[in-house]
Amino acid sequence: MTRTGPLRYIANSVGPPLPENIRDQVRNDLTGSAATPGHLIRSMIAFLPVYAGVALLLSPLVLRAAALVLAVLLALVDSLIAINPGAARLSVTVPRIWRVHARPVCTNTSAQ
Repeated sequence: MTRTGPLRYIANSVGPPLPENIRDQVRNDLTGSAATPGHLIRSMIAFLPVYAGVALLLSPLVLRAAALVLAVLLALVDSLIAINPGAARLSVTVPRIWRVHARPVCTNTSAQ
């Protein structure tokens, strides 16, 4: 398997179809043992403007650090959900739990 350089990697990601000689590399990048860490690292790069904006806030250092940690955690959760969207079925689970466990509210005010 041949590896390509970083410029060729970027050109392949936004350009025409892949050449035959690097299809194995791309398949390995997407399904190999390093696929999940690679996806997380690539997705963190997309959030760099958010991190820079948080770091440039005019506030105490502790507040900026806490906001930066929160931004990184939210980006990680977003990236992990993108890897396995079936794990994020909160929109289906919460209404079902609400229907099963919520008690009906009595709205009959004429019985008073």
